[in-house]
Amino acid sequence: VADGAILILGDNCGLSGVGVNCRERIELGDRCCLGSGVLMLDNDCHSLDPNERHDEYSFGIRSSPIIIGEDVFVGARTIILRGVSIGARAIIQAGSVVGAGDYPADSIIGGNPARTLKIKSK
Repeated sequence: VADGAILILGDNCGLSGVGVNCRERIELGDRCCLGSGVLMLDNDCHSLDPNERHDEYSFGIRSSPIIIGEDVFVGARTIILRGVSIGARAIIQAGSVVGAGDYPADSIIGGNPARTLKIKSK
């Protein structure tokens, strides 16, 4: 977690060998379950400009928050990238790569790149 970054874990979350790279903000709601090897990165980790990548103090790194609602289940080996918002009670299939965008509550999300596959009926 970078200086000044905000990492919020809700109550009763379960994380199993999760990797977190937080430069701006990552927030998990209550009762989220993240499977083995899930990776969350709210930033690009390096500048997209090749000249800036040679500068150890590069400020060209883009970041956007990751916000995950309550009761979300994230399958093993999923990668969640910057700029993602996942609604409450969503399920993310194992091995998915979830890129920037809003994913609705009560949905099933999966694939590479991930997309909403189904909205669960209540």
